[in-house]
Amino acid sequence: MARHSPKGQKSKRSKKSPSGVEDIPTIDIDAALLSDDIPDAIKIAVADAMIAYGAMENTAERLIWTITGLSYDDGRLMTRLADKFEILKTLTENYGLIIHPSRQTTTDMWTAIRQLVQARNLMIHGVWAMLDHRIPVSISSRLPTTTGNVVGEAFPQERLEAITRQSFRVKESLDRLLARVKTSPPIRPARYAPG
Repeated sequence: MARHSPKGQKSKRSKKSPSGVEDIPTIDIDAALLSDDIPDAIKIAVADAMIAYGAMENTAERLIWTITGLSYDDGRLMTRLADKFEILKTLTENYGLIIHPSRQTTTDMWTAIRQLVQARNLMIHGVWAMLDHRIPVSISSRLPTTTGNVVGEAFPQERLEAITRQSFRVKESLDRLLARVKTSPPIRPARYAPG
């Protein structure tokens, strides 16, 4: 996948993460190189990624509610006010729930989720444009820049498709855990001896 750094701009090299979704650094962009002619294929790929992310997030919420035994209203309140993926990670650890037999795969899944959350936030809250009429980018005014330009991340179609695939893979893992939890509700191990 080609990387583009506008003339005179520096862009760090990306690395493949364990999740398969590339870590793509933010780049300073000269606003004069941006246009709003986003191709339909990119719009569809963004929509697909958001649909997949939403499905993954919904499964995480239902898993939290099922593990804790909270009512729908209480569960919604709790997951609305806090980082639902951190809550879920803590609950799986506290209850000794195994998401995947391989510890490394489970660790990689939590890493992938963190990356997906960051990408989703920029995709939803950023301003979409095309860089040089070729590279889709999402721009954020919240990201710091030292050059006075705008700052954004590239979201080529391949990256958007990787986000979609990864979100569905995480959802499938959480779906399997949800089915096991519904069949056999977990009991939190006692932390302290009764006394």
